[in-house]
Amino acid sequence: MSLSGKTIVAAESAGAKVGSSITTNTSILVAGLGAGAEEEDDAKAKGVEIRTEDQFVAAVGGGKEKDAPLAEEPEEAPKAKKAKHDEPIRVSARDGEVTLSRDALEQCAQDRALRAYAVATDALAARVAAAKAALSEEDARLEDLRARLEDLRAKLRKAEASHEAAVEELCAARAEEELHAAQADKEHHAARAWLLQQTKLIEDALYLDAPTAVKNIQHVIASRLNGKCASELCVLLGADRDFGSAEEGAASIAEPVFVPEGFEAPPQSASSSTAPPALLHQPPFLDATEDAMEAALGLVDVATIAELKGVDRVRRALARRVLCARFCRRDGQPVPTLLDAITDLDVEQLIEAGRPGDAAIAGRMVPGLARLHGYGHVVDVAAIRAANLDDEEDNDVDDDMDDEGEVGFFLLGTAKDALNSCISGEGEPPLELAIAAVACAGLGVVCGIPVQQMREDSVTAELDLSDRGLHVAAAMLVAYLLPATSVLKKCNLLKNSFDIESATMLAKIGADKGIMLTSMTRDQTKADLSGQDLQPAG
Repeated sequence: MSLSGKTIVAAESAGAKVGSSITTNTSILVAGLGAGAEEEDDAKAKGVEIRTEDQFVAAVGGGKEKDAPLAEEPEEAPKAKKAKHDEPIRVSARDGEVTLSRDALEQCAQDRALRAYAVATDALAARVAAAKAALSEEDARLEDLRARLEDLRAKLRKAEASHEAAVEELCAARAEEELHAAQADKEHHAARAWLLQQTKLIEDALYLDAPTAVKNIQHVIASRLNGKCASELCVLLGADRDFGSAEEGAASIAEPVFVPEGFEAPPQSASSSTAPPALLHQPPFLDATEDAMEAALGLVDVATIAELKGVDRVRRALARRVLCARFCRRDGQPVPTLLDAITDLDVEQLIEAGRPGDAAIAGRMVPGLARLHGYGHVVDVAAIRAANLDDEEDNDVDDDMDDEGEVGFFLLGTAKDALNSCISGEGEPPLELAIAAVACAGLGVVCGIPVQQMREDSVTAELDLSDRGLHVAAAMLVAYLLPATSVLKKCNLLKNSFDIESATMLAKIGADKGIMLTSMTRDQTKADLSGQDLQPAG
């Protein structure tokens, strides 16, 4: 055996390179008596060949002639080698020194190597088992991830399908909206053309002095316009609102019906934008004479004409002329264009239009108001202002009910006589007209109600009218006065003699004006009404 180029531990005498420890460059480990199990395990781990001394000596001595000899000394004789092999070897053990034969020592080394191999094998088996368990857990985790991934993919496919369906539905809805918009635009164009045509027909009928034809066309136009709000009228008339702010348009709709064309509304808040210039041309529906345009609205209801004020400024002027002519024009007189020019007011039409409160507002806003008209009677406004209508003795109505339990009068005694003296006409003036007259021009307190203060909007935020013995007529008077107030937020009317109809009327007005009609507040959540002796109307 040739040892050239090899590094061998414990074989320096044989001509090899001798190392003090096992490295990756070590070729052979000669395991003599002093070799331990750790060295052998280290040699096995590094792939180093392990030989006993005898094996190493035999290998060295048994090489071919071409291999270099290990030593210069002559080879020992067989008998000498056998004698040397049979020599006992003293070994330091745990219990002291023991003497062993070389064979026994080799057997011990082999047994030790086997035990070390068994331990290593067991450790390796344990590591393999742990690796298998970890691999099994990893496989389970991967399987769970695969299941979750598949679930996510299924949800994604479902979401994509739902999204596609939603997109299709949205596209269909948009297409339908566009179709409806196109159809509506077509209808609106047709409606505007039709309205202009009807206005031209009225213009022709007025020129030909054909009142029957005018009346028929007015009915047709009214059937098309009545009941529509400002936004609907904007679309129908093809108008663009030119108000400086949304508040201006809303205020135009809410203003009293009697205001003339030249009325200047109070300025809006500072935040409102500056109004754009007025239109330089009249839009469709207005391409006719003023008489024709006013006649076209002759049978349109008051509420719709009020909404027309909120379309644009041009139509607001038209609506004001129509309403002012309807409520304030005297026979043979032009339509008033300023508040100062108004002298007469048709109260009957106000009541029929559901706006009796405008009578009270007119008493405050119209300085030259002289007469109220209605039901074939005329009210002298100046005489009402001078009359004494506050007579509590004459207004003791506890025992003056008719057979149905309703109060059939407004005032009694001298107060009633004073009121009737201000009203001309045949027969007893209607209750509605008498109440409107008091709401418009009555002074002081009437029927326990501060008429003048409410009309002039000088009451405080809270007004207590509870338990005043107020009857149905008094409820109507309050209803006529509430629209004139802006400061009043609470008006307690509990424990009075109202019927269901009058109480319902008051409740509606209170809701529209944001006025509480009880002692409760808007943010109140509980109320104890026990012991209040409330009637059904209460």
